[in-house]
Amino acid sequence: MSKSISFADIHAFEECRSQYRHRKQGTQKDVSHKEALGNIVHEVLAVSTDARPALLAGKLANLPASDRAGASSTIVSMVEAADDMEEGNHPDREKHLRFLDLETSWQLVAKPDEIEIVSDERGNPILEIVDVKTSSHLRRKHREQIFFFGLVAFLSKPEFTGSIKLVVRILSSKTDFIFWFSRARADEQLEKVRQVIREIEAARARQDFPTQVGWACPGCNFHKQCQAYLETQGTEQQNNVVQLHASEPASDLVACA
Repeated sequence: MSKSISFADIHAFEECRSQYRHRKQGTQKDVSHKEALGNIVHEVLAVSTDARPALLAGKLANLPASDRAGASSTIVSMVEAADDMEEGNHPDREKHLRFLDLETSWQLVAKPDEIEIVSDERGNPILEIVDVKTSSHLRRKHREQIFFFGLVAFLSKPEFTGSIKLVVRILSSKTDFIFWFSRARADEQLEKVRQVIREIEAARARQDFPTQVGWACPGCNFHKQCQAYLETQGTEQQNNVVQLHASEPASDLVACA
């Protein structure tokens, strides 16, 4: 496993350490239809306008024929929304930000959808970082992710002394949620990341990546190959059968006997 860490790594490790292990080992993912469409939207936005039709056609060809028309409409509307909401002229799209933390010897990696230096009303430079989301609403995870992006940008660009604007862009509602990175809290945020790194290193040393079965399992890209999750599904089905029989009228139960 590499000594690099992204927000997705942190989220996976804290949610389920087995999920983190699968991510870092490159286990084949099970991608939902909704997630697949979101991935295509991001890929289309990352290329030039001229290159988009060919890329979209190629991606749609990989989908079931019955899904292509609906998928095309959804993707095009999302891309148009993103273009309409873009304020700058030439943002760097999906640019990797990297910072080598000398204390842990780990590299912090962020990949925002857009990063650009803009100006405020007084002409002062602002580093604007945008994370585009195809989901329907702002989630706690989105907010945590954009602040991680802000931290990596702050650490990797020491020459920039202006404000850092963080934007979570929800395409379905055409809404920008705006936050501002606090330089005063950078050390605190970095220490939290370092703590996760230490926990990962300890887990690696013990080869201890237990499965945390819970509400997040159905959304995990690896749940279909997770034995612990599959076993709970079998138990739940058995419990449902028991509850169904227990709820039947007593006369029916006697008759069945």
